[in-house]
Amino acid sequence: MEQTTAAIYARLSSDKRKGTSEEGKTVEEQVRACTAYILSKRWLVGEIYKDNDKSATDGGIRPDFERMLKDAPPVVVAYRASRLSRDVMDTLRLKAAGITGHMEDGGKLDFSSGDSTMLTLIRSVIDAAEGEKKAEFQKLKNLANAKDGKWHYSRPVFGNDRITGKLVAGEAEAIRTAAAGLAKGEKTFFQVAKDWNATGFQTPKSKGAGGKDWTPGTVRNFFTAPRLTGKRVYQGTTYTMDGWEPLLDEETFNDIQSLIESQKTGKRGVQGTRHNPHLLTGIATCGTCGGGLNVSYRGGPGSPRAYRCPTPGHVSRAAVPLEKFVVEKFLYLFMHQGAEKVIHPDGAETAAKLRLERISTIRDHDAWMDEAAEAGLSPVMIAKKEAAHARKVGDIDARLVEIIRETSFAGLLPEMASQGAEALWGRWNDISVEKQRTIVQSLYKGIVVKRGPQGARFRPEFVTLFPSDLMLQLADLNTDAVEINEAELSPALRDALGLT
Repeated sequence: MEQTTAAIYARLSSDKRKGTSEEGKTVEEQVRACTAYILSKRWLVGEIYKDNDKSATDGGIRPDFERMLKDAPPVVVAYRASRLSRDVMDTLRLKAAGITGHMEDGGKLDFSSGDSTMLTLIRSVIDAAEGEKKAEFQKLKNLANAKDGKWHYSRPVFGNDRITGKLVAGEAEAIRTAAAGLAKGEKTFFQVAKDWNATGFQTPKSKGAGGKDWTPGTVRNFFTAPRLTGKRVYQGTTYTMDGWEPLLDEETFNDIQSLIESQKTGKRGVQGTRHNPHLLTGIATCGTCGGGLNVSYRGGPGSPRAYRCPTPGHVSRAAVPLEKFVVEKFLYLFMHQGAEKVIHPDGAETAAKLRLERISTIRDHDAWMDEAAEAGLSPVMIAKKEAAHARKVGDIDARLVEIIRETSFAGLLPEMASQGAEALWGRWNDISVEKQRTIVQSLYKGIVVKRGPQGARFRPEFVTLFPSDLMLQLADLNTDAVEINEAELSPALRDALGLT
């Protein structure tokens, strides 16, 4: 009689949970347990398939599981049924491959008869449901822990003790020194990696991972972690970790995030599309070097914002007065009744027709209502007419809204600012920063901030605004021309702005 050869399949889940012996077994421990089971049956040990750190709940590909299905060994031994089959689809694929599964605890995936197949599939459904319940419970537990300010790090972290949250003195000092240099533009991630490696610091080590020299990439990734400010993010929401000592203040951390985003565009000082939190970041440029200005905070937390060139000694300007100066130059231009046609000529013509139609509809309806009252028509007929009129006006309004939404200037057009000039600032502040940035970029070819004397008072003469053709068209509608201060610029800046 030919001796049975049994393959082994072992998987360690990436969403393992404490307190269950099944999840607590490593891949090698599972292999040893399955080997002992095979030998106790007097079978031969065949091919061993391993999938390490593969979740049971995310549906990801398991490379060795796929290889096993292709090889199709008749008998496979696994530590538990949940290690071999994650759901009914896995079970059906095992059946299609002609594989019978034996478990170290005596369980079996048996397809030898109709009844055994039915029982196996039912068991798979039950196991899958239990897995989903466990996952849901774990998510609720993780959410509760996040709200309670708790944390759990399975590996050491650089700068803090992962258990107590206390600072590790030498590491904390190195991190803060590096962060200050990065935020001011005086250090690069390459330089930080070089400094840390020279000091003897390595990436956090745990079970074969880490314990290596720092690289610019690992330094950059390190400085994206919210835990540096004593926070954690779970399911998109940020929570403060109770007892975790922050390494960085929010301003320094945000400055570094801006630096990271700017590098994604390939141009220093110009941010990527994902993180543009301030109106003129990357739009206003330095009059000395032409680089984009980033936001920083003068004097630390709670201090006023400033737009600053990353190059030390170049431009720095208070943010609020600069933003107000830039916006004031175009905001009141929207008060002119011809502004809409300049901004969105095709839509303006259609919108004008719709507004005339709306006025005509309302006028006709009012006239009908007067005649109906004189004729003594029944309330039912009047109610039906009112409902039809409301639907028609509502349809016109909906089409008007869609036309207005087609332009980035929605909310600032004349019909939306009928309360007067001051209402425009309220409208402007209600618009998202992303939309505000789009408007600024469409109205200016360039905003150049030059070095000026230090002091609290804002000096507009040290800011040069270069209007786009669109803004010049708007300015032509108004009696007050837009002031353009074409001060002396370097040849490179003049060329970039098309002034040569």
